[in-house]
Amino acid sequence: MKCLSSTTACVLLFLACTAAWAQHVTVDFKQVPLKQALAALERQTGTFIQPGSWAPDAEQLRVDLQMQDVPLRAALRALCRQIGWHFGGSGFRQFDVQPGPDPADTCPAVQVGPYTVRLRSIQVVHATGLTLGHTTDGPLALVHETGIGLTVEADEDRDLVAVINPYQGVTAVDNTGTRLGPKRSGLPLSPDPRRSWAAESPLPCRLTLDPPSPRATSLRTLEGDILVHQDVQQLHFEFPLAEDRQPQSAAGHTVSLTGVEPIGQRGLIVQAQWQPPARPRNETDRPWLMLPYWGYLAAGGGERVYAYSLPHAESAEGADPTPYLVTWYFQPAEGVRPRAFVFECPLLSDETDTLHYKFENIPLPTGKE
Repeated sequence: MKCLSSTTACVLLFLACTAAWAQHVTVDFKQVPLKQALAALERQTGTFIQPGSWAPDAEQLRVDLQMQDVPLRAALRALCRQIGWHFGGSGFRQFDVQPGPDPADTCPAVQVGPYTVRLRSIQVVHATGLTLGHTTDGPLALVHETGIGLTVEADEDRDLVAVINPYQGVTAVDNTGTRLGPKRSGLPLSPDPRRSWAAESPLPCRLTLDPPSPRATSLRTLEGDILVHQDVQQLHFEFPLAEDRQPQSAAGHTVSLTGVEPIGQRGLIVQAQWQPPARPRNETDRPWLMLPYWGYLAAGGGERVYAYSLPHAESAEGADPTPYLVTWYFQPAEGVRPRAFVFECPLLSDETDTLHYKFENIPLPTGKE
């Protein structure tokens, strides 16, 4: 831990261990009611975890689970499989658990380092479209392609943040030997699918290839690459609530605490301005990826108070680098006395790695199913 500022509220740059970075939990459940177990996970992580409103037997379910210092997603997966349920993410630090097995478990999947690459869909398209208006390409549009839907999944937040994107240049060979070349190359030009306020799993990606042979019934191989940052560390800015709060900077990021207002009996509205560094010139050809970020109140005894709703972010149009004004709404429990506001965001290495994935013997839609 190193003080990077001479102000009373110094900036702390943590070269964080995995346990400090991610949502990790330790549980020892023995015939614990499901809702009580979910509440325990919520307290450890500051998340909201709820069973689906259409799960009538949730009150009767009990779980046995002993795990130490594991990612929250791993604990949720083990808990759900024990009772035949599955879970999904629905936004910032929010998960829902639902009855029944996870439909994604039936999808083909390959493991690449810490990532599970899952093949969600294949669509072979042969279509003719007519544009009733002036276009530079003419009114007729002929589409002959194979659409591939992939997701990239991981349990650790650090690993999810490290993903830049899968390359579009995926290739395949069908069972007749026909090679399906990519329709596009490079990284996707569309905005990154990650929400700006959290690392989210799964990360979706859609890719397009040439159509297979009319005689093909499967793909012998389907392979491509994922671009990831080699290293992800964590920037930690801490502002004592009761002291003078000067702007703080580290690694090109500047954070200012611009407002702290009481609301109701114990609530607080906190506003902070965050200015990330400008992108290097060698990254200007990539889509702009707003980094995930976290904000919480630190209290005595190591307690953390997370916002009870999604943070609201506004950006200054046309500014470079873009400053963001972010607002959080906190409601500390009775007896909890926050001492500081903490803002955290990842610090991504300039060095990158390319991870290769490969699927084999994948069925194609043939119209006979």
